[in-house]
Amino acid sequence: MMQHKQAGSGKSWFPVIYEWAVIILYIGMYKYSELMELYRFPPVPQTDFPYLELIPYCFAITLYVWVYYRWLMPWLMKTRGYIWILPLLVVCFGYLSKIDALLTSKLFAWFTGDPLLRHFYESQAAHLLYRIRWPFFGIHMEWLFTDFIVFSSILFVRDAYEKEYHRHLVQENNLQLQLDALKGQLNPHFLFNTLNSLYAMSLKYPDRTPEQILKLAEMMRYILYDTQHTHVQLDKEIGFLQQFTDMEQQKYPSAGIRLEVKGDTAGYTIAPLLLLPLLENIFKHGALCVEDNGYAYINIEIHAGIFTCVMRNDVLPGMPLQRGGIGLDNMRRRLEVHYPGRHSLEVSSTPDTYSITLQIQLR
Repeated sequence: MMQHKQAGSGKSWFPVIYEWAVIILYIGMYKYSELMELYRFPPVPQTDFPYLELIPYCFAITLYVWVYYRWLMPWLMKTRGYIWILPLLVVCFGYLSKIDALLTSKLFAWFTGDPLLRHFYESQAAHLLYRIRWPFFGIHMEWLFTDFIVFSSILFVRDAYEKEYHRHLVQENNLQLQLDALKGQLNPHFLFNTLNSLYAMSLKYPDRTPEQILKLAEMMRYILYDTQHTHVQLDKEIGFLQQFTDMEQQKYPSAGIRLEVKGDTAGYTIAPLLLLPLLENIFKHGALCVEDNGYAYINIEIHAGIFTCVMRNDVLPGMPLQRGGIGLDNMRRRLEVHYPGRHSLEVSSTPDTYSITLQIQLR
């Protein structure tokens, strides 16, 4: 069975890192320094962060905004309930912010051991309790505004990333479905051509047929098991192509069929069965399928991550142009899926030769 990539396996940590970096810098640095300056706490010598207890206090009085950017706005954006945005913002920033600050001040006043800070917390709680009825009244408006701006930026970064991530998953799944469909076309096409070759060989050389059937079984095993991944080891793919050319050589013993490989294939991968349509095209349309002394040269070279394959064969005058049919069209679509912008395919022909040059940037 086809082994698909698990959705979400490559999900980035960027939104989480961005969120917490903004929270720590904004609350732990900006709000803390603003609180120290606004309420004129007396300086403490030999320390850059006096009254460290105020840092968790700043975090606690900002907890209300979690409702806004983690629950309220995502829910409204999902349900498209935009008519409720303004009244719910008034509830969240006008009332919930004061309730949060009131409860936090009472809690910190209960637990603190610093008389100065206890007085500050108690005065804050009394101030907020007296003005709890009216939205936005009795609370630091500049903080509400900066809370809204900062956490809205987190909200929209998360939303934009999630949309892009899901769009990427849809695109990836569509590409995988397309590849599955293309492979579904390719395997029966290969089997059809190979059985035709075996049939023709059995008529001419019946004693060689069992050996070729075993070779076909090895090739089908490679197709059924090794090619179920999106990429295979390059040396295995070339080994499969060598088996295919050996089989065709048995079919056309007088033809000059040669496959040469230059460069180190170790460590490289390639889309499976990508070159098979090119080989099938040679043995279906080349002169060797009509004349015993025809030729087919396949040269593969790997250099600095660049894969180059040149296939050249002779043709008889008056033979129809090698258009390739399903096989070559299939290969062109797979190249666009696997190597967009990283491949080139050139076809050239003369009255007596036909050649194809494929180049792929593997890395």
